[in-house]
Amino acid sequence: MSINEFCRKCNVHKSIMDNLKRNNIPAVPYLANIAIFLDISIDELIGLTDQIRKNR
Repeated sequence: MSINEFCRKCNVHKSIMDNLKRNNIPAVPYLANIAIFLDISIDELIGLTDQIRKNR
């Protein structure tokens, strides 16, 4: 799947994905759209779940 197709399916603009690549976290509604499409939590999407596991 192309990045453009992924963005269409998630209902987000490509600039949101560019921000994620640069570790700039977009607004929660955009994260929610992506997480719902990927069937994961927002925590998993931004890597928070991994950080919590490392700190235990």
